[in-house]
Parts: sequence; structure tokens; C-alpha cells
Amino acid sequence: MSTPKKEREKEQSKEETTGQFIKPKLELPLYAQHTNGCGLASLLMLINVPKNPSIKKFLDKIWSYIKPLYNNPPVVKPELQWAIVLQYILLKIVGYADKEDLYAFFNQRLEFMYEDQRIMNKFNQEQYYNTLLRKKKLLEAYTFLHYTEDHDYITPLLLYKNLHTMKTDLELKILAELFNYQFLYQDAEDYTGAIYFTSQELGREISQSARVKWNRLEKFSQHPDIIILYGQQHHWLAVRGFYKIQAKDNIPEEVVEEIRYKKQNRNHIKYIENVKENSQNQEKQEKKENREILVTSTTSSISSKSLNASTSQTIKNNKSNENINSNEKYNSILAEISAIFEDEFTIWHPRRLIVDLHDPALVSRVKIPYKGLNESDRFYIFKKRPIKDYPAFSLILKYIKDDSLAEQVRWKDYLEKRAKSMKSN
Repeated sequence: MSTPKKEREKEQSKEETTGQFIKPKLELPLYAQHTNGCGLASLLMLINVPKNPSIKKFLDKIWSYIKPLYNNPPVVKPELQWAIVLQYILLKIVGYADKEDLYAFFNQRLEFMYEDQRIMNKFNQEQYYNTLLRKKKLLEAYTFLHYTEDHDYITPLLLYKNLHTMKTDLELKILAELFNYQFLYQDAEDYTGAIYFTSQELGREISQSARVKWNRLEKFSQHPDIIILYGQQHHWLAVRGFYKIQAKDNIPEEVVEEIRYKKQNRNHIKYIENVKENSQNQEKQEKKENREILVTSTTSSISSKSLNASTSQTIKNNKSNENINSNEKYNSILAEISAIFEDEFTIWHPRRLIVDLHDPALVSRVKIPYKGLNESDRFYIFKKRPIKDYPAFSLILKYIKDDSLAEQVRWKDYLEKRAKSMKSN
């Protein structure tokens, strides 16, 4: 006697083998993004802030500290505020101030990736600073020195410059560790450690290597402790799932019926060939009979009655040939359509493989077929660490209160100097 659990497993196995659409493991929120802030928005969707009260409380608390930097907060939607918070925290994590415990935590978890991003971050901020100097914007440039020299004090100019710069995979890997998500490096020729499909694998025929990758992604997407970031060239999206859908959803019903009939009649093509062969034999027979009639007829009959009869027979034959050609043309079209969609009834076909996503730019759910992928696309896999608390939260909060007060003083000083400069000009 089968138990309810076994029945559920049996049904689940049936769904997987028949390729039916499987619901996502968990409904994700749908968030909008700041300009070039797709990576931050996608990560926020994947960690599912509404379902994690501890994360929401932490992000709201950081926002309460940095909010006074703005006379009128630029955003009111929580998810846009949280994105600003993530950018602020990221700059703190990769800064060069004397925060040894914070450095030790992320260095232990990320090793060389963490150091690489710190070097890149320092370079980027110095580039922004030098650009302002070249434009003779001395006061604005000075605010960047608060971050790059001695302290990692972040004022709005620096914050927004980085907020509106698209995030790299290294930056998102660091932020994922903030929420205890460890990046799972995948063996590949690509240094990113992400799963991707080569141009050869993205053809009509899905190779064995592509099938292995897709099965891996499908399995990852159904794991409750795994999240997947999709890097679509210069855009980030949150992955909801990978699915194989029913083939008939992609084919018009009338075509499905014709193909179903064809599959039932295994001699369908042979039947078409027999029709063509019989029609040719019939035409030869009719020509032969016509010749015999012509030979046995008298000269006078040929000159009058048989000539009309011959003309009538020719018209009749032409009409018969037209009908045969029409049938052959129809059967040829059907055979062609059938050939195109034949693979639709197999599991592995580009039309049947779907990536289900949340797009922060469109603020909507989108579905991309396998054939819509590009060889430059990347799928980054993160797995939740087996710990319930968030140790990084306390490390960051340890510094934020004092830092935010110092940042307010420096920002106020900048605004006063700028006002005096504008009056003098």
C-alpha cells in the first residue's frame, strides 16, 4: 500500500519526466531598480526581504542612520531605499579604513576575490576623484578624499556615483556573503565560475554537454537554499526557475492534429509516394489508351470528332493533374511542418526549455527560451550557509552609527562651502 508521501514523490517524478511546468520553489518579490542598479535589485529579490524579518530590520536600521544625509529622501519605496543601503554597505566592506574585524570576516570567506575587489574599488574612486579635478570641481573632489584617505566616510556624491554604476559579479558575491550566501564555483573555462552555454551549445541540436548544464541549473533552481543571479550581458536578473514545458504549447492545434495522425500512420510518407507513383502510372496508361484510340480511328474521325474528344480528354487530364499536384503540395507542406516540429515531442528542444525570471528594469516577470540565450550570458549560483544568524550584521552596525555622524558633519561642511562659492561667483 502506497503512502501519501510516496504518491507525492511519484507525481513529482511524473511531472519531471513528462516535462510539465513546475512552479517556483518560492514566490519572489518584484522590485524596481535605480539606474544601472539591476544587480542590487535582483539580489534583493532573491534574498526575499519580506520573508526574512532579520534582514528587513537590518536594512531599515542602516537606512535610518544614513537618511539624515538628505534633506528630502530621493526615494520612498522600501526596495529602492534598501538598494541604497546595499550600495552604502558595499562601500564600507571594501573600504580602507581601520576595520580589522570586518576585513577579517570577508577575507576569510572570500579570500582573493575580496582583495581583488578592494583594489578595484580604490582604483575606481581615485578615477572619479581625478575626473572631478580635471573638471575644476574641487569641492566635489574633496568629498571623495573623505573615503579614500584614512576613513571610508561616504557622502551622497560618492554614494550616487557608485549606485548608478553597474555592479560586477565580484561586488555581488561580496554582498551575497553579507546574507550568508556562499558562491558555488562551477568548473568552466570562464574565470567567473558561473554556468554558461557556448555558441556551439546554443544551436538547434542540444548537445550532451548543454543537457548536463541545463539539468544542473534546473536542479539548483529547485533547491530551497540556493539562489541564482542571471547576468544577461550588461544586465542582471533574478532567476525564478528553469523548466521544460509541454511541446504542444508551441504548436498550433491544427498542426498538432495532423502530426498526431502522421505519428499514428507510420506509412504516411510511403502513402504519399504511392499516390505519386499511382498517379504517374495512371497518366502513362491514359496516354497509352489515347494512342491506341488514335491508331484505330479513321482519318475522317481524327479530323473531326476524335479531335474534339482528344481536346476534352486533355482538359480532363490537366484537371486531374492539378488535383494531384494540389494534394502533393499540401502533403509536402505538412511533411515540412512535421519535420520542423518533430523534435517538439522530445524532451530536449530549444522551444521547450524556459528560463523564468524577474526583470528589475521592466519590473515584470519574463520568460526566455533556451534559443534566446547568448554565449556571453552567465548564471551565478549561491547557496545559503547552514547558520541561522547573520554575523556580518553586528560587525557593520558596530561602525555605522559613528561613521554616519561623521559623514553628516562632512556633508554639511561641503554644502556650506558650496553655498559660499556660489555667492562669490
